[in-house]
Amino acid sequence: MGRPLDPHACACMIDWMLPSPVRVEERIEALDALRGFALFGILVANWRGFAWPAEFYGAPSAVLHAAADLRMQIAVDLLFGNKFITLLSLLFGVGFAIQMDRWSGRPFAGFFARRLLGLTVIGAFHAFLIWWGDILLTYAAAGALLLLFRNCRQRTLLAWAGTLFLLPLWLSLYRIATFAPAAAAAPARAGARPAVEPILSRATEAYLHGSWPDRLRQMLHDWMVNNADAYFVVLLVLAWFLAGVFLWRSGFLLRLREHSGLLKRMCVLGLVCGVCGGLLALYVRQTWQPRPSRLPGLLVANLLLRLGSGAALSLGYAGGIALLSLSSAAPRLQRGLKAIGRTALSNYVLQSIIGTTIHYGYGLGLYGKVGAAQGFVLSVAVFAIQMPVSAWYLARLPMGPLEWLWRRISYGRAAASG
Repeated sequence: MGRPLDPHACACMIDWMLPSPVRVEERIEALDALRGFALFGILVANWRGFAWPAEFYGAPSAVLHAAADLRMQIAVDLLFGNKFITLLSLLFGVGFAIQMDRWSGRPFAGFFARRLLGLTVIGAFHAFLIWWGDILLTYAAAGALLLLFRNCRQRTLLAWAGTLFLLPLWLSLYRIATFAPAAAAAPARAGARPAVEPILSRATEAYLHGSWPDRLRQMLHDWMVNNADAYFVVLLVLAWFLAGVFLWRSGFLLRLREHSGLLKRMCVLGLVCGVCGGLLALYVRQTWQPRPSRLPGLLVANLLLRLGSGAALSLGYAGGIALLSLSSAAPRLQRGLKAIGRTALSNYVLQSIIGTTIHYGYGLGLYGKVGAAQGFVLSVAVFAIQMPVSAWYLARLPMGPLEWLWRRISYGRAAASG
């Protein structure tokens, strides 16, 4: 008989046979820059959630009364709200497709299940111990559904992505067709604000003066409020995941320089159509409030405008950042965006740590006191600090701490490079 196999040698052989994570020299810098820019938009959009209870996230006028704050919140909703989660979702789908290519010929589902498990662990830590507005758990749920589409053809991916993207429209048409009387009364109910004082008082007491269990209970409450329609958000995120897979398989991202003309048109048309469509959607929404009899037509028009303008603006941003990454302009800005893009998971959680520390009782205690204008200034300042710090960090270490942990869970070993 031959010598018994050395378990350590077997483990090393299995480890060598596994596909390795993407190395620094293999990364597509435009995607890193876009991911970093998306983190900026997410920070701006999330800041209101650091400062106010979840009940007012969609109704900021209930707690914001200064004209400057109301105007700034409109601008934030128009230019940032839901635009950058869209971009991150698209990039997640691209990453999924890249990983599938690297695992070609090997069992991919087990690896991706471990990856989703790691994302779930980090997301749960973020959502229930740091801040309730987590998106990582939503990504993990949508990622599990994404596995079902891994062998689909391009045409099928595009059809499913379009169908799920229009899900709000399908649901609204169904409600209009089956519950017209109730729908006609919806504007009156939608215009009713939640009781401000008891909600704000409970959250302020928990986050500023409460014990750790008090904050945990309030965080769980806010998380449940924020995720009341989680299934709906998961399917919308899945639509952009599928679009990301389609985009990678099309080969477009590997030939960005060849498509610079298309990127310019995408940037200009996306920004113009996105802003104009968003303003028109705001006008339509204001029009439907006093005229409930016209609700069905206005509701459909508003939904189409919001969906179309949101997607257009997201693509406009993507085109602009892609063009920037292909040029030599603003080298410091590019370096900072790419550094944050390479450490996106760590920086995303760090943003929540900074935001809650500024507002909660264990930090500066500004909860319930920061308006939209001040919040925007703070978010820009935090991101401006994150960029050089991330670049400094990556000059010394290959990846962020949470990226290391996620890869450790996914691959069963620490990756040697970022």
